[in-house]
Amino acid sequence: MLRRYRSGQRRLTGGRDKDFDTRDFVTACRELNVTPHVAQNQSRRRSAIDCRTVSHLGYLASQTVRKRVEEIFGWWRTVAGSRKLRYVGLKRN
Repeated sequence: MLRRYRSGQRRLTGGRDKDFDTRDFVTACRELNVTPHVAQNQSRRRSAIDCRTVSHLGYLASQTVRKRVEEIFGWWRTVAGSRKLRYVGLKRN
């Protein structure tokens, strides 16, 4: 998917959750000249994101914005009642 959006010489960034913190995904991104802004998975194993990516201010900003967006979806599920749909059927919802 990242190959499709690759245009020009600017370096792209790709923000993902910590399930994408694998060596295969990070190396594939780097080969395509894409900076992976992946949340570090430090709970189960060693993270594939190294210090050169984490030390940039763009990575910090990306993770901050990502947290804000996830808070909105979390609120939508718990408070706004998105977990239980109102109607039966995909088309009506």
